[in-house]
Amino acid sequence: MADMKPSYEDLEQQVKILQQALESSRKEREGHRYFGQGKSSLEGADIYENDSGEIIGFQGATRDISQRKRSEDILQESKERFQLAMEATRDGIWDWNVQTDKVYFSPAYLAMLGYSMDEKHDCSSFWADRIHPDDKEEVLRVNMDCIENKREEFEVEFRMQARDGQWRWVMGKGKVVDRDNQGRALRMIGTHSDITIRKKNEEELRKLQMAVKYSPSVIIITDTQGLIEYVNPAFTSLTEYTPEEVIGHSLHIFHSDRIDQNFYEHIWPTIQAGQVWRGEIVKQTKTGKTFWVNASIAPVRNQEEKVIKYIGVEEDITDKKDLEKLKDDVQRMMRHDLKCSLSSLMGLPQMLKQDSNLSDEQREIVGLIESTGLKINRMIDLSLDLFKMEKGTYEFLPQEVDVLHLIHQVIEQYQWHLTSKNLTVKTMVNGQELFPGQRVYIQSEELLLYFLFCNLVINAIEASPQGEEIQIDIHSCDPLIIRIHNKGVVPQVIRKNFFDKFKTSGKASGIGMGTYSAKLMAETMNYKIRMDTSDKKGTTCISLFVPRNGQTGKM
Repeated sequence: MADMKPSYEDLEQQVKILQQALESSRKEREGHRYFGQGKSSLEGADIYENDSGEIIGFQGATRDISQRKRSEDILQESKERFQLAMEATRDGIWDWNVQTDKVYFSPAYLAMLGYSMDEKHDCSSFWADRIHPDDKEEVLRVNMDCIENKREEFEVEFRMQARDGQWRWVMGKGKVVDRDNQGRALRMIGTHSDITIRKKNEEELRKLQMAVKYSPSVIIITDTQGLIEYVNPAFTSLTEYTPEEVIGHSLHIFHSDRIDQNFYEHIWPTIQAGQVWRGEIVKQTKTGKTFWVNASIAPVRNQEEKVIKYIGVEEDITDKKDLEKLKDDVQRMMRHDLKCSLSSLMGLPQMLKQDSNLSDEQREIVGLIESTGLKINRMIDLSLDLFKMEKGTYEFLPQEVDVLHLIHQVIEQYQWHLTSKNLTVKTMVNGQELFPGQRVYIQSEELLLYFLFCNLVINAIEASPQGEEIQIDIHSCDPLIIRIHNKGVVPQVIRKNFFDKFKTSGKASGIGMGTYSAKLMAETMNYKIRMDTSDKKGTTCISLFVPRNGQTGKM
């Protein structure tokens, strides 16, 4: 035996293991045999047998290999962990033997491009042939720099073509792990990460940044305290302030003396509650010039829904406000001048009524002139009311109104127009002709409803051919419906915009305000209005729907 002197028990155990090994393969008589649970080995053993082939003894030496076995176990465990990591990670892993050009691509790497491990892809051409032509030169250059020892590792973003023909953005990372004596790479390893979604998000962000930068609207971003963090070029054009002059400052820098300072304090509760504030604000430029903006201020939230910033979008409406003021001034002057002239004319029928020589017919005519003057005076005032209706500030004061009486007044008002075109008007209630003293009451505003009917009736008169009949039907249902029928169809070009301002066609004197005003007055009184025209029947019908809760119940 050698210098090592194991115990008798150890030797006996080793003999049993060796006997089992020999029974399995009698040809293997020499070489290393591991036994004793990895603690030692029997080397160069001489085996002695009797004539029957039974082992009767051996001679050799043992050597402790515990450390080597532990190292082998650790290496195997590391390999298993590495394999598990490759299979678990979403990143593709590659291992390239540069000399043989053999490349190992992990399952995740192949799956990223739409391939499977069953397909044989084990050379660098599989990778290089799929690089986008615009990116290929740069990617191959950094890769060659590593091979030629100009760098140890690289990181580059590029596009690769997947199996379905789509281009995928990847982040490629590589590192040399072994070189020859001349410094050339022998082995490289690395990863590919799919960054397609990130690149798309970056592109969308870039587009958004360009849209913000070149937007004609002013865009301001502040922190939660209202301190400015960003302004776009349109801001500078409007306010005369440069970004350097306002970033880090409060929005109060733009306050105008024309607005109550408490006004801004009403904005904060809205946006701090996570809601969008919209409104018109008057501000001032760096040189003190005032301007108006139509502003929207909205909170910006993070992934936890916490408000982290505020963004304001403002549109310069100074010209619009100046035009509205000019329009209002002109209307006021016109109303003043018209009312002054009308007052002079109104004095004439009042003087004529004092003449005792007037016949009953003459007095009726003078009375009609006087009542018409009063209506014209009310129409002048109505122009201001229409402006209030557009702004939503008109106060509707309903009362009990007889619809039939108002319709009769309107027909009398336009009798001359009816006669000139040989037109007749027929009024019916629930499909029946009127009977003397019949009334239909609704809750409305008398003069407002009168002018509404004026607009609809004159529209029917102008649209009707010579010698036709205009029919007015009233149906006491829920809601009450008033329909005005006339012959003739609405031109195709204005059907979709029939009730819009300044929309007209085929009328020598129309300016497109009659139906617009009618719709405005109807909606002010909470009525609905609708136009139907039929090419087949050659007719047009305008329907007015009056809510039942606006009726008195009297018929």
